[in-house]
Amino acid sequence: EAAKKLEDLLKKEGIETVIICGPGFTKEDLITLLKEKHSSIAEKVHLESAGAGGRSGIKEVIKRGAVERVAEESRVSLEFGLVERIMEAIARGTGLVAYGLEEVQRALNYGAVEQLLITDTFLRKYEGADGLIERAKGMRGEVVIVSTEHEAGERLQALGGIGALLRFRIGI
Repeated sequence: EAAKKLEDLLKKEGIETVIICGPGFTKEDLITLLKEKHSSIAEKVHLESAGAGGRSGIKEVIKRGAVERVAEESRVSLEFGLVERIMEAIARGTGLVAYGLEEVQRALNYGAVEQLLITDTFLRKYEGADGLIERAKGMRGEVVIVSTEHEAGERLQALGGIGALLRFRIGI
């Protein structure tokens, strides 16, 4: 019953990550059940122990910084996945990727940018970065700032600090 309610809530609200917290072993039993019968939900669940149930347990978990930690992990996972997609597109020669300032500007000129990835380092050093971001957003592209504090950001930085996944090939 809890799994069904959780599934409904995830779909209805578009929730990407859930923290289940509390004392005892009930939360472990729930995650075991989710892994067996609802693996797509289990992937979104993080467990946190708390000394009490209810509001006091939730407050304890929040004070410990669990929410920030889970959000950071989700963000890093998103950034890693997008940079990995860029690397795969380069390796496969799909023509659906642009990297480096010149290629990305050309892709923006064609309106081909679906997702623009910019490292935090590129953003700080290149004065025209805000203009690139606005152009991408203007064509309904998603913009992701990638941290260079982890491997994905370092890999993107090695490509010039900027890359884009494209909607269509533009013959770069």
